[in-house]
Amino acid sequence: MELIETATIIDKGARTLTQADKALLVRFKLMSAETENENNRVYPVAVLKKAVEDLKARLTKKKNSFALNGHQDDESLDDVSAVLEDVTMEGNDVYATAKILPTQRGKNVQAIIRNGGAVGVSAKCNGRVEKGRVQPGLILRGFDFCTSPGFGTYATKANIIESVTVEDEEDGQVTEEQLRGFGLIENGPKELTEQAVQARFQQACLAGYRGDLEQYSKLVLKMN
Repeated sequence: MELIETATIIDKGARTLTQADKALLVRFKLMSAETENENNRVYPVAVLKKAVEDLKARLTKKKNSFALNGHQDDESLDDVSAVLEDVTMEGNDVYATAKILPTQRGKNVQAIIRNGGAVGVSAKCNGRVEKGRVQPGLILRGFDFCTSPGFGTYATKANIIESVTVEDEEDGQVTEEQLRGFGLIENGPKELTEQAVQARFQQACLAGYRGDLEQYSKLVLKMN
């Protein structure tokens, strides 16, 4: 899971929000294909990719994939700690972006992470397994926080992307100056890999940037 410390809140009303009032935006590796997990299961690339595409499509229509603290058969809104914002497949790895909410359950997770603890993240799926391999038809529903994740993935303070509230221009557009202030187009190596640029672009979008990848790449190249 990837986290970045709280940066800046820009608010026309000059209202100061405490950390307890804020959702914490996080991005983390949720699971991997072709790797046996702690539950002795292997997810074929094609099967996992289809499940990710289906979940991504559902999230586009409605963000109603909620994370709980611990896997529970009977999900209740009172137990929700986070909402899944996005899910992508990068190579054999599945990455998720989620908001840890300032609910009672969410505050517990935020406090653990902010104070240096490691919180496990575990995918919740429905499907069939034959001889240790997950079969086609897998449904990826989202994830939950837990103590013993199947893929050994934990959220730690070192890997967070903190949420940033931006209300500046009439349309909410983030300026180049603000992006520089957020550290999203700071000076870096003369030659950045395509993956590094895309990672910075994603963080900039989460902060409110509305340009496309090509426009953002030009900004980064101009700064380096």
